[in-house]
Amino acid sequence: MLNRTSIQRIEEILQYVNDFGETEACKKFSINIETLHRYMRDKKFSDTRNPQVILLDVETTPIETYVWHTYKQWIPHTSIIEPSFLLSWTAKQLFSAEVMSDVLTPAEALEKNDNRIVKSAWKVLESANVIIGHNVRKFDLRYLNTRFLMNNLKPPVISDNRHTRSSKEKLSIPSNKLDYLGTLIRNKGKLKTDFELWVNCLHGDLQALKTCKSTTRKTSCS
Repeated sequence: MLNRTSIQRIEEILQYVNDFGETEACKKFSINIETLHRYMRDKKFSDTRNPQVILLDVETTPIETYVWHTYKQWIPHTSIIEPSFLLSWTAKQLFSAEVMSDVLTPAEALEKNDNRIVKSAWKVLESANVIIGHNVRKFDLRYLNTRFLMNNLKPPVISDNRHTRSSKEKLSIPSNKLDYLGTLIRNKGKLKTDFELWVNCLHGDLQALKTCKSTTRKTSCS
């Protein structure tokens, strides 16, 4: 818990950041960037007694590459035709019935332009204190931070994140796949999909894009 003195100092530093930027703030207050970001997280978490806990899931497009074979291939970056981009996202506040989501339009999918939904995802994460999702720490947040960077957005400051794959660390069950966890705990597995869905999304198929959006809604909201 931050005391009043700590809050006042952090507010002073963060106001300086707003006026002059992170680099100048670090120089003036003799702190490093990691400390500054910790102050930002602390202040954000202390601003509310009911922190915004968000459940999150994203769907992405596959990387398009040239390959010579299909077995045990090391693929150099020079073989990449098109990198992956964000296809859809879904989020909801913990214990809330309201679901937030976004998906590419057919035109955006054909143009490989995820700028609009990257920005809408950024707004949701920027309002959150804690993010929860399956493998969210190693995949979803890293992926989104990459797309934020590619779309000229700073990664949002998040106080904490929790991923359901911690079941592997805490429990001994036959499988840690989300489909099995959902079936075991709530008798609801993942929606069945195949790779053709993602191909159709890349081709701007409206029904495929709607199905992809439904997939993220089911995963993050179950």
